[in-house]
Amino acid sequence: MSSSSSSSSSFSSSSRLGEKEVNDALRGVFHTLDSQHNGWITIHDLERVKASEKISPDQLETIFGKADLNQDGKITLQEFCERVGKSAFVLKAQALFCKLDKDHSGGLTRDEVVAHLSTLGQQENAKFVVDMIMRSGDFDHDQKLSFKEFLILLTRVEEHLPILHSLANTGGKAKHGLPLMDPLKDLGRIAVDIWNFDDATAFFKETTTQKVVRTLFCAATAGIIAKTSVAPFQRVKLLFQVTDDAFSMGRAFRRGARIIREEGFLQLWRGNSAVVARTLPYVSIHFLAHDIAEDYLRTHPTESLSAGRKFTAGGFAGVCGTVCTYPLDLIRARLAVGPIYSWQGVFHDIYSRRGIGGFYRGLFVTLAGIIPYTGVAWTVKGKLNDRIRQMKKRKLFALEKLACGACAGLIAQGMTYPLEMVRRRMQMPTSDKLGNSSVRNTLQTLVRKEGFAGLFKGFSLNVIKGPIAIGISFATFDTLKEWFRLDPPMRHR
Repeated sequence: MSSSSSSSSSFSSSSRLGEKEVNDALRGVFHTLDSQHNGWITIHDLERVKASEKISPDQLETIFGKADLNQDGKITLQEFCERVGKSAFVLKAQALFCKLDKDHSGGLTRDEVVAHLSTLGQQENAKFVVDMIMRSGDFDHDQKLSFKEFLILLTRVEEHLPILHSLANTGGKAKHGLPLMDPLKDLGRIAVDIWNFDDATAFFKETTTQKVVRTLFCAATAGIIAKTSVAPFQRVKLLFQVTDDAFSMGRAFRRGARIIREEGFLQLWRGNSAVVARTLPYVSIHFLAHDIAEDYLRTHPTESLSAGRKFTAGGFAGVCGTVCTYPLDLIRARLAVGPIYSWQGVFHDIYSRRGIGGFYRGLFVTLAGIIPYTGVAWTVKGKLNDRIRQMKKRKLFALEKLACGACAGLIAQGMTYPLEMVRRRMQMPTSDKLGNSSVRNTLQTLVRKEGFAGLFKGFSLNVIKGPIAIGISFATFDTLKEWFRLDPPMRHR
């Protein structure tokens, strides 16, 4: 550690930034902790940070109490800045930032960080590490790190441990259950200091890879459970959607009973293998695309998105999932209705009739429905979740997540169900009876034969199936993400 001793002298107290820059950086860190965006930090906010998992609730209360100067149960921005602004962590962070900011521009450029790493003999990996740093910390995408972005990134890499030390005024010593922390050494975890370059590289590689893999796993699991749980409802509804048979709940249950009597109970899940085959890639792509979209629509890591931006992220996710997996959905619909009941047979039938384009028949009307459907579902679910969290001042229970998801699904399906009817008929083989040669003809034939009520044929069954499926999907996904600590935003973790 000779390099450590020789370098420490360069981090002198004279290496300071302006008061405005420091205060702006402290406000940025403060807002990452203020999860409710109400202008103060509660003990529940501190419970959310990963570093607090290593200490007892009593020890966390002691740490909180030391920073809560007027003992009103909340740490204001003024209290936070007074406590953290004078800590060894922030002083050392300023010194390191000034050391790297060679041109004194107030921001760390790629070249400055690469040059620093190159002087340490890390030329080979320098550009890769800098890419990771910028991806994780450059919130305003100006290709350089301000001190605010730099300080937020340091606290996140260290799982907010430096903040807990600063609030408790430990000076980095092992107190109140907190482990010993050397501010100089731990700053190296960001991969712009000397001692922990390799650890930082591993951190960024592992975090990015594991987060994507775990998100895909959570999404796929949620989708499979949700779709399988409502497969019998889906098959019965589909049989009505693609025929002229009049629909009622009584007829629907009699149709289900006839399937059990004539074909066997498990035949209620006929076509579910295709559903699962489509669900795995669809929900994986859908949920991952949604998290990435929401992340990039945020202006700072813990921002609560507006309804418009939530809708945009939801619509984008729906388009990505649908375009990538539409042929599987088409095959699944044909399998559920018949008369061909094998993958190979359906595939050959579609290809022989219309070629490759046949596998995307009805895609346009599907996208016209999926954008508002997924946009509304994600918006309603997100806003309901946010509202309950604000009211209860805690995380949602599983049943609350299920209820929010069910409500979101019911509203979204009610708004877009007519397009679902047209989509299903377009997916069937072309016939004069269905008049499904085009979107326009399908819609006209449906309304002429069954009236406007035909646009909502089977919707009452969807009132049962839809909320259950979407509620289970959202609740399972959110719960699994909490287990794996994949709370958004991904890019800023």
